[in-house]
Amino acid sequence: MENAFDHLQEEFIDACLKRHPQEASHLGFTRYDSQLPSGKLHDRQKGIEQDKEFLERFQDIDPEKLDFDRRITRKLAIHKLNIWIFVDETLQHYMMDPNASNEVASALNSLFIRSGHERFYPLHLRLEKTPQYIQDFKTRVVKPTKLWTEMAIEGAEGLLKFLPQIVAAAREEIPSQDAEALEDAAKKVEKSLLNYISYLNEILPTATTPWVMGRENFETLLTLRLIPYSGDQILALGKKWLQGEKMRLKELANSFAPGKSVQEVARMAKSQHPSTFKGILELYKTYIKKSRDFIIANDIVTMPEGEKLEVKETPEYIRYQLPFAAYLSAPAVGSERVGYYLVTPPESEDFFSEHNEPAIANVSVHEAYPGHHIQIFCSNNHPHKIRWTSVPSDVYVKYVSEGTELVEGWAHYCEEYMQEKGYCTSREYLFIQSLQVLWRAIRIIVDVQLSRGEMSFEEAVSFMKKETKMENFAAVAEVKRYTLGPTYPLSYLLGKHMVKDLKKKVKKMMGSQFTDKFFHDTVVYEGTMPLALLEEIFKHKAQSG
Repeated sequence: MENAFDHLQEEFIDACLKRHPQEASHLGFTRYDSQLPSGKLHDRQKGIEQDKEFLERFQDIDPEKLDFDRRITRKLAIHKLNIWIFVDETLQHYMMDPNASNEVASALNSLFIRSGHERFYPLHLRLEKTPQYIQDFKTRVVKPTKLWTEMAIEGAEGLLKFLPQIVAAAREEIPSQDAEALEDAAKKVEKSLLNYISYLNEILPTATTPWVMGRENFETLLTLRLIPYSGDQILALGKKWLQGEKMRLKELANSFAPGKSVQEVARMAKSQHPSTFKGILELYKTYIKKSRDFIIANDIVTMPEGEKLEVKETPEYIRYQLPFAAYLSAPAVGSERVGYYLVTPPESEDFFSEHNEPAIANVSVHEAYPGHHIQIFCSNNHPHKIRWTSVPSDVYVKYVSEGTELVEGWAHYCEEYMQEKGYCTSREYLFIQSLQVLWRAIRIIVDVQLSRGEMSFEEAVSFMKKETKMENFAAVAEVKRYTLGPTYPLSYLLGKHMVKDLKKKVKKMMGSQFTDKFFHDTVVYEGTMPLALLEEIFKHKAQSG
């Protein structure tokens, strides 16, 4: 039975790689580098049927005939597939979001970000296939939403800005004849994108499908995610944590600068930033090194071999979604296992304050060491590929099916843990860290109420701006992202508290045998999954000694 399970797991992963070749490239599997996913509605629906078949096959395997590790992985496969099928059959986002550029941009960038001139040849083949993909994608635009259609236009315009970068790099790195052929393919893609933008503008007036999932679907998704709280309970926690953090900020502000308001102290703390974007990038590099050195010196987690992280400027084509910064995980296989920390250039000098030194110090822990970079790198070393953080799937279902309360909760837990261990202790750091906790509490409130239809898009943006003093462009970008990923934004602060609660349970289970490093290593090396499944692993380890 174990051999049958192993075969099924590999068959499932191979099917996922084939259906999502852009994700396969990102993971380091090169055999699909020249391919694009199908844009056809029919093929997308065949994929849903394939998921149903895999679900039945995983359910048919008797867990009692598997060892413990395989039993957990079987549960995780069933967990993922149930969410994928719910999103596809009930929410039907794939027929509502006309963003044809998303997978194309991912497919091109997963190759372009590599080093070496060889990358341009499969990239050329993907460019050649892109016009047909975009044309086929129109069959999926069955019931578009106005907001997501507007975002699809932004995505296509962003991709248009990416094409010249590819062409310019090709001219420098490959023979002129090959570069000219690639440029011809890029020009055809440009024409196809311009036509698609015109098409999107034409359908925009009739794109009336609501993107709100509603209360019932929201509750169903929380249940499928194995989150042990209802939406109302999570909303109440978000409001409680928001008020608590506001009080803490007042106390910190008073100790920082007596008589000054929270807003005045925030401006003071945020004023500590480089005066150039080059200086900002260098400061990120400095703190990423500092956080890495700190976790090694303090033996916080077992460092994986071969990990590497580089700081890069965010590509133009995705800046509309990433107003500040983001982490792009390292491939799971191959020799180039390099992660990238993407930093978005501020739109003007007024926005340099968002890249202030205390914030950079804190976010380097969250995104890099020992946050996302370490957790994802270690998770993707697990022998069971289903436990990897980047199992190929559509963007949204990947967001919510991988235990985001662990992924984001771990990174947020690390912020607090590192500070307590002495990583950074300045008053400015504590203040900015508290501001970011407040932001995560606001995300909970917005996520729940926006997804359930109790808060409009405009109200969400207004609420974000009022409570965080965020600039309008950043608040709009945040809320746009939230509409595409219901239940993801609540995972940060809720996830941190769930990780801390789990840690308390494990301490109680293990007594004097417990160590922080044991807890941390188990979290990052056992794979990415809901915390409910991770708790089963801890119980098994505690019982087996």
